[in-house]
Amino acid sequence: MNSAIATKLASLLEEKTKLVSWQNIPPAWQAKIQRKVKQCNSLQFIAPRNTEELGKIIQFANEHNLKILPCGRGSKLGWGGRLEKVDLVISSQNLNNILEYAVGDLTLSVEAGAKLADIQNILAKNQQFLPLDPSYSQDATIGGILATADAGSWRQRYGGVRDLVLGVSFLRSDGKLAKAGGKVVKNVAGYDLMKLFTGSYGTLGFITQVNFRLYPLPANSQTIILTGSKAAVSAIATSLHGSGLTPSVADLISGGMLKTLDLAGEFGLVVRFQTIPASIEAQIQAMLAMAKDLEIDFLTFKDEQEIKFWCNYQANLEVKDYQANINAKIGILPHQIVQLLENLTANELAVINLSSGIGKLKLSYTITKNRLQTLRSICQSYGGFLTILSGATAAR
Repeated sequence: MNSAIATKLASLLEEKTKLVSWQNIPPAWQAKIQRKVKQCNSLQFIAPRNTEELGKIIQFANEHNLKILPCGRGSKLGWGGRLEKVDLVISSQNLNNILEYAVGDLTLSVEAGAKLADIQNILAKNQQFLPLDPSYSQDATIGGILATADAGSWRQRYGGVRDLVLGVSFLRSDGKLAKAGGKVVKNVAGYDLMKLFTGSYGTLGFITQVNFRLYPLPANSQTIILTGSKAAVSAIATSLHGSGLTPSVADLISGGMLKTLDLAGEFGLVVRFQTIPASIEAQIQAMLAMAKDLEIDFLTFKDEQEIKFWCNYQANLEVKDYQANINAKIGILPHQIVQLLENLTANELAVINLSSGIGKLKLSYTITKNRLQTLRSICQSYGGFLTILSGATAAR
């Protein structure tokens, strides 16, 4: 962006909103942007303070043919393909207000820049929560979660991001505000744009507001992890899938992932029950009955131990060093999960939801292009996909 256009754009902004040149962008933000954009020296950064100001900025960008990059707090800005050049990075981090919270109706309307962690703390005061556990959950924003369709392991009980969204507001490329869906669960009017925006990575519009359905916060929780041979874990996973049990989480995990948790075994099955204590105990016993005649080891976690387990579980999958690891999203037919896990090496970590076949893959930067192509071909042969989200530039 040349200086004349930058000066003109700056004149449209409110007093507290600053247009920041590349040299003055904080180093942490520079690192995030460089994961996405190849040529950064001429770009500008801006974080508008309300939807009206954001609309003016987008309208200006459209009129002057500026390339914009929408983002929240940048935790997943490096996901997806890289861009050669952009003129303006626009962050929604200051659009972080709760617009409407209907406790009795279990619905929430929130601006796109709000952090999920902050929202969960507010909802917990009313014993409610939004069942999403995305990557980088402490920094992830509502808009970013919707744009990347990053749901997490609670998918087993509550579905993915698209299943929780009731409505969405967004700014079109001309800066005009548009809406889809509504604020109630039974809203069925109009074309279902919410589904299109889920996983759109900012290509369809700048998300400004999202309406969600909420759920009661489980008062009790317990996790059981079962480990053993491929055949044994596959058998118990099949039994669980066909049973009447109602876990909130059911993930099949690779041997490499087990190793990061200091557990042994070829495969693992992680199951979490969150309901009343009697039901949890009954379902845990049902799981153990399924494993009775199999060579299965198991551990159970609850209270503080369970919280620690899930923190480690998520952290071991997240890519902290983008030059050392590759992060990928995978999806296959559920009955083919075991076959995929059989093809992974000890350094290839995988967590895959038992019911949907959607999961995450963490790979070393030393992986060859031929190996990546082999893994992608395996997923495709099983009716699925492998998409590289982030990692070393050479792999993307």
